Amino acid sequence: MALRSSGEPAIRLRLHYPSAQNQDLRMARITIRLDDALFDRLVDQAYSSGSTPSAYLRDILHRFEGDDPSGYHARLDELHATAIQTLAILAKSIGARTPDILAAGLADARRLLKERGLLDPEQDRP
Repeated sequence: MALRSSGEPAIRLRLHYPSAQNQDLRMARITIRLDDALFDRLVDQAYSSGSTPSAYLRDILHRFEGDDPSGYHARLDELHATAIQTLAILAKSIGARTPDILAAGLADARRLLKERGLLDPEQDRP
């Protein structure tokens, strides 16, 4: 088990691209230094999914980077679209029946977004 110094990052990348002289290397290689706990989780998850650590990590990167049309980003986009549609219908219904409740709800939402740093200061106007 290698210990890292306090100033050393938990993940350090070293890239290697195959040269034209070495035709048996078809993919670029990357070296990543992981702390022991993260490495152990990666290996455990890879083997429990019936994969090698390299193949498992490639799959994670493909899904995270959006290469997988039914992966990480697609699922989040679908959830966001559903939430936006639902909230738009709800806001329209509440606004038609009780505009004062809609205004109070929008004010609460703005306050919560501001508290979490999710509201651009340019948008923070009454």
